[in-house]
This record gives sequence, C-alpha cells and structure tokens, in this order.
Amino acid sequence: MVDQATLFDFLDKNGDGTISEQEFRLGMVEFYKFGPLNSKAQAIVEELFMYYFNYADGKGLFNKADGMISKREFTNIADILPSSLGTDKLRGLTSYIFYLIDNNHNGTIDKNELKKVLKKGEDDETLECIFNKLDVNKNKRISHEEFIKYYINSFNDALNN
Repeated sequence: MVDQATLFDFLDKNGDGTISEQEFRLGMVEFYKFGPLNSKAQAIVEELFMYYFNYADGKGLFNKADGMISKREFTNIADILPSSLGTDKLRGLTSYIFYLIDNNHNGTIDKNELKKVLKKGEDDETLECIFNKLDVNKNKRISHEEFIKYYINSFNDALNN
C-alpha cells in the first residue's frame, strides 16, 4: 500500500496543495522508477499516467474536473495505486491502467470508457483516432491483450529509434 500523504507531497512539487497533470505524470515516472528514458519512450509512459490523472480528476462527491488533483481527490483514488508494478514495470502499468479504464469489468474497453479518461475537451475525432489505434481487430472493443501489446510495442519501438 502506498502512503497517501507522502506520495501526495512527493507529487506536489510546487507545494500549492494540488497536483497538476505535469506534476503527476513526471512524478509518477520518478516514483515508479522508470528511466532514464529517451523522449519518445518517456512520452509513452507519461501517456499511460495521463489516463490515470484524468480518471482521478473530479473523482468523488463535490470534486470538480479542473485539471488539478486536490488532496480530497487524491484520497479517493490513492488506495488503488499499486505499491509496485513488478519486475516488468511497463506491462504492470499498462495492465493496471487497462483495468482502471475498464470500469464495467467486462475485460474490454469501449469508446465510452476510453472517453472518460481522455483529456477534458478532446474531440470525437481524437477519440476515434486513439480508439482505432488500440482496437487492432476492429471489433469495436479493446481487449487487454490489444491494449498491452500496443503500448509495449510502441515503447520498444521508441527505445530502439
């Protein structure tokens, strides 16, 4: 289990009592000890943490989706943060994020579930583009295997280029 107060303070780099998306993405990469990575590989890992940030932003009663995570929002979601991602960190992270997005727990992600974790204000065209990249077999659902394979292949390609 992750110590909530310690992790919140670690992520809140500027000490303003909230965590911005950038503080969250960069802080989580550091917390889970990803790196050093080239810029393309770093961007892929940060994208996965961005899904988590968007899931958390506005989570809970009386919290608003404002692009910042307050202590109250963080408390609502910190219990589901893994204390470690295992030896294969990227696979652990992608699997964890998949199950976070799959909120009806049917083993697949549909467009509505994906839309909930995209940045606020993303248009339908962006949603379609991301969904189509992940839905390799074009059955209008993203399986666990498709999700993990996409991010692991993208990460490995980024490391090798």
